[in-house]
Amino acid sequence: MKKHLKNISFIVIGLILGISLSVFAYSVFAEEVGYTPVDTEWNVENSKEAIDDLHGTCDYCKNRFLGITWDFTFEGKERQFNVPLKGIYKLEAWGAQGGSYDTTIYGGYGGYSVGEILLNENDTLYINVGGKGSTTYHNETILNGGYNGGGSAKSIGDADVYVGSGGGATHIAKASGLLSTLVTNQSDILIVAGGGGGANKFVSDYYGHGGNGGGVSGEKPTLTNVSGYTYPIGTANGGTQNAGGSYMTTCSGSACYNTQAGSFGQGGNAINVRTSGGGGGYYGGSSGARSGGAGGSGYIAALNQKSIDIDEKHMTCYKCTTSNNAIDRTRTTDNVSEDAESDYAKMGNGYAKITLVMVSQ
Repeated sequence: MKKHLKNISFIVIGLILGISLSVFAYSVFAEEVGYTPVDTEWNVENSKEAIDDLHGTCDYCKNRFLGITWDFTFEGKERQFNVPLKGIYKLEAWGAQGGSYDTTIYGGYGGYSVGEILLNENDTLYINVGGKGSTTYHNETILNGGYNGGGSAKSIGDADVYVGSGGGATHIAKASGLLSTLVTNQSDILIVAGGGGGANKFVSDYYGHGGNGGGVSGEKPTLTNVSGYTYPIGTANGGTQNAGGSYMTTCSGSACYNTQAGSFGQGGNAINVRTSGGGGGYYGGSSGARSGGAGGSGYIAALNQKSIDIDEKHMTCYKCTTSNNAIDRTRTTDNVSEDAESDYAKMGNGYAKITLVMVSQ
């Protein structure tokens, strides 16, 4: 009996020591490979080395990596993500805001898109985070739009006209390039969050908020005119799931103003003076003459319908058109934040996140 108890004691002590050494080895190795929950540089080779060398094919040990998140802020260039493990990943994207005059006459807010997808080990994803639009006045020089599809804007040299360029879209794809360059391989696009249109201000009582981006379709700008002025206005139209926002031409006497239609991945640009740019998106919003630009649309059709970590794939945008269709489900919100918060519209630059939610065989 004592011999059996002694043997059991040795076994228990051995297990405790084994577990302790494994935990210690895991901690040391994780530190060596630079593992942190927000480490965007944690690459395929390092993650494979961490798992293979430390745990072999232990499924339980691989699941220790569940919940790791890679964050992508705006840098004005493309980023790469090398998939470390076969599994289900949650993709989140926020589009960028259009150029604003101030906090009361603002560019359209960027939209939010979320969903999950099965990715294979060694897959490479390409992330382009949208840049916010800018504002110019008393200047006929073309003002470029935000990175990744924001439309340009153009003021006028003899009047204090404020115009904003469009905010860029944020997208994640299996092919490299700005969103507008993927028109011939759209099947590689996984998720898009639309950018907002630029704002427009002529006088204190004549101004337009940019149209909000994201969702099944981008929004029109909101025009306020209690100044008594009557001018031709080229109102902008938002991008949809299959077309850019349409253009308009309006004339009053000899004065005519044209807007440019949005297109795949690109918001409409300035053609005439007094024009604000459209937001980038799956399809961009059109520019707006004497009004703000329109927002670009989002996209989630390539993602899984059923989800593990979220209730369902969907898009969220600020005071926008909703949809209950599974392919382009869209929710509206009154919530806006400069931080990347789930189901909030985005102020400022865009953002993207990738989270591992399940490891697959």
